[in-house]
Amino acid sequence: MTRMPPLAGTNIEMSSSPKPVWALDGGTGSSQAWFTVERALYLFAFIAGIILRFGALAQKPLNSLEAWNAWAAWQTATDLPGPAELTPVSPLWHSLQTWLFWTGVDGDGWARSVAAAAGALLILAPWGLRGLMGRPAALALSALIALDPWLVTLSRLADGAMLSAALAMALLAGAARLLTNRRSVIVERMMAVSAGLFLVSGPTAWSFLPLLATFALMNRRALFRSAAGWREALLLFTVSAVAGATAGLTQLDGVGLVSRSLTVWLESVFAIGAPAATMPASGGYPLGWPITRLLIDQPLLTLFGLGGLIYLPLSRRLSSATRDARWPLFLWLWFGWGVLLCLSPGRSPFSLIVLVLPLLVGAAHALSELIALWPRYGRSQETSAMFLTLTVLAVSGSFWGIAMSSSASFDAVLAQAVAVIAAVGLALLVLYGAWTDPRQAAWIGAASIAALALLGTISSTWQINYRHAPDRRDSLFVEKGGEGLRQLVQDINTISAQRAGDPYEIVIFVQHAQPTNPGNALLGWSLRHMRRLTWRAPQAEELAAAPAPLVIQAADITGIAAPAQDYIGSDYVHRVIWLPADLVPEGDMLEDAAAGAAARLSVLWTRTLYPWLRWAHQRRADIAPQAERVILWVLSDGAEAYSVGTN
Repeated sequence: MTRMPPLAGTNIEMSSSPKPVWALDGGTGSSQAWFTVERALYLFAFIAGIILRFGALAQKPLNSLEAWNAWAAWQTATDLPGPAELTPVSPLWHSLQTWLFWTGVDGDGWARSVAAAAGALLILAPWGLRGLMGRPAALALSALIALDPWLVTLSRLADGAMLSAALAMALLAGAARLLTNRRSVIVERMMAVSAGLFLVSGPTAWSFLPLLATFALMNRRALFRSAAGWREALLLFTVSAVAGATAGLTQLDGVGLVSRSLTVWLESVFAIGAPAATMPASGGYPLGWPITRLLIDQPLLTLFGLGGLIYLPLSRRLSSATRDARWPLFLWLWFGWGVLLCLSPGRSPFSLIVLVLPLLVGAAHALSELIALWPRYGRSQETSAMFLTLTVLAVSGSFWGIAMSSSASFDAVLAQAVAVIAAVGLALLVLYGAWTDPRQAAWIGAASIAALALLGTISSTWQINYRHAPDRRDSLFVEKGGEGLRQLVQDINTISAQRAGDPYEIVIFVQHAQPTNPGNALLGWSLRHMRRLTWRAPQAEELAAAPAPLVIQAADITGIAAPAQDYIGSDYVHRVIWLPADLVPEGDMLEDAAAGAAARLSVLWTRTLYPWLRWAHQRRADIAPQAERVILWVLSDGAEAYSVGTN
């Protein structure tokens, strides 16, 4: 069949095959190809992160640190007095939360919404790191950030730590984009604004500041090629910092809080007289606590985060931009700084943010390498059969393992079954490698372990954030707010409605010894709607002269009986203190030295292994935690009458 020539006077060109809209490479300039597969996957990770961070946000009560921050913002927004002046530690978070409370919103969920929004925006930061990490690794990092248990937990915390982390990653992404792309005025302006907000974001910003300075020094020639626009950048930096610290010039004392955040950071890191009121989440953590949390909460990062950091400097697939930026060296410096902060005397849980991010980057690089080998090793029928067999073994082993860890008595039959299943899976991989290709067998084993570790990480995210119950040990911090506070508020509202005709109108005296005690912040935040609330020192004479309908004795008052004989009391748990070190009871494991190996193994299981496995799987423990209680004293109906209209 002959091809017809073009008609005279026409200029017809044969176009190439059209590019698909769902192209993996989003670098085309066509408007039709803007919504690519890559952007769709980023959007999916972002939506998943939003759901994980905002879902059931008010399920858990606030801890003392959250209550301190939220109550300070509430007092500023409503201009209501408290027992003492509450000094915020995060100027930016305080400003944003004050603005939010000014709009009229209220509740534990709204107090955590600013951090949740910052945690969701953190998921998009890897988009700017594509030039350094590569597109697959950056996309994997975005997905891992969305699912990470620590980042999800800290995003659901009424504090400015997640603001610092999100702004630090935004600055790092902007610097990476300037390194791998031509100079962009928009990126430079956004970095100037982010730097100003970052400086006033709170104590955690000082943990990230040495890292950002190190990255800038390592790439100073590429980042500071030209001095053009520095005046505009300095102006944007100053304006954003002042506006963020002062809530748009409505709280001029916010500028002084920047130095206060540095003081709090030093106190929390080095544990030098850290006041419990301003940083109650720091101190009290044993040396092995960060390692314990990493092994239990982060199985994927324990294996593939460290593995990726080790493999990255040896990889031959690194781009020239990655090598020029000395990206692997920076990640190791970042990881070392995170380890140093976690092992510091304070051992603040906020140091986990600095530790987890380089591990996430390493895991993203490792997983992207595994995915890149899929066309070579993953498409054969033998590989599919191996994955199916290993899946069946993993499901069977999980059932046996859960049954084993649910019993306080050691069962040798269950232990043997779990060991046999693990041995069979390992033997299959070895035989498959000997029969076909050892590298393919190693890839199948690594992919299977990665899938199991990823499921373990997702389970940790669910267990820590969404399986809340009073008997569960699901807090990342040494303390958490007790459920008794919510019951206390309900009882007070009921009594006030019955006696005063309004749930918030009854007269309440709160007896406390220290105005800045962290437990008092929990009380103040929970009772913020009570209009006739008075904070007083414990003086029984005043109550005897003019008895109040309700008297609350704070937890820092000990050894004091009822305010008067006409009061009826009830106690409420308002603060729970617990650490994983409390899983194992104190004392010798087995006093009888002549006992056999079976008896010693049984005691070892009952006292040590079983509590740890049960906590790892179910976040439960048999040993009751330390609980702080408050006492509500109610004036009996037959006592001397009081006037609701006077305080």
